[in-house]
Amino acid sequence: MQPNLTPSQLFMEGLEQHCAEVAAEVEDPMLAEFLRELCDCLGTADWTRESEERFADLFGRLAKLVWAGVASAQTGVSEVPYEISEILMPHREHSEP
Repeated sequence: MQPNLTPSQLFMEGLEQHCAEVAAEVEDPMLAEFLRELCDCLGTADWTRESEERFADLFGRLAKLVWAGVASAQTGVSEVPYEISEILMPHREHSEP
């Protein structure tokens, strides 16, 4: 990590690093693709309105993934607020040419 970063810069850098680590280890190809795209977005050096909107969309989906994971862990059943495929499918449609 670089010295003298703001808290938000530290957060973004840490998030990028952890997403890259998980993307390298996860077995689900759709989830790995999503995390790689999030890493690419976080690594953007020159932010534009479009990249900010894309980040907001990806980060919102990441929050839903976390929520679904926590709910599943707490209940031990598959009834969770969001199904992973529902979260990642719009991402997949956006990524395809």
